[in-house]
Amino acid sequence: KIQQIGINIDEILFITVESTNGIKSGGEHVSADFYKRNKKYGITKEQIITSFSKYDFSKTSNYKAIVFLDDIVGSGYTIRKAIKMVIEKLKIFSKDNIPLYCMCLIATKRGVRHVNSKLKKDGYKVIWLVQEKWYADHVFKKNSPQYMVFEKYEKLIDDYMKVSGKSYFMGFEKAALGVAFHYNTPNNTLSTFWIETNTNKPIFRRDGNQPKRPHIDNLKKIKKITDENAYSLAVI
Repeated sequence: KIQQIGINIDEILFITVESTNGIKSGGEHVSADFYKRNKKYGITKEQIITSFSKYDFSKTSNYKAIVFLDDIVGSGYTIRKAIKMVIEKLKIFSKDNIPLYCMCLIATKRGVRHVNSKLKKDGYKVIWLVQEKWYADHVFKKNSPQYMVFEKYEKLIDDYMKVSGKSYFMGFEKAALGVAFHYNTPNNTLSTFWIETNTNKPIFRRDGNQPKRPHIDNLKKIKKITDENAYSLAVI
């Protein structure tokens, strides 16, 4: 699609979306696999940036397009923040007019709308290299019998983990996705599938940002919550 507008493969800079806390991100898995599959077409290691926060953007003079790589765009917060940071760096070298593209394995339309809306307010535009079949939505139709059952489970898990300070009820930002990769499970996925509690043994584990199980000092609070929800657990 980029080559259709007259940009050669060696004129594209690929930027991996970093994790917000600096640890290994899903985007790194994508960029590594992307390089492995595409080096035969002439893509070099120098074209794939794994840490844009440390990259010297004065070297971008020969590039005519930037493609952001990530595994999943759920809420859109992480990739939007990454794009904004890169734009600020490009401004220093008067390169912020370079065409921007995004490519990922899975995306939600809500996340794409969020990114597009925020960038538009700043006068920028991004083109999505995402096929329709790559979009994900709630694993169950909202208010369906299956959704209502999982909502009860999610409420129990959320109440148990609430002392950790974060809510992943129905997944981060209530995305309610059913997505898991071979290397990790996104927090946008239903928490039933990846958060471990005293009553929930998840079938998919998550590395990074895994809510810590409550400290012993909080067990009394947990017991109270569990007792209050005992009836709900029984009727599921």
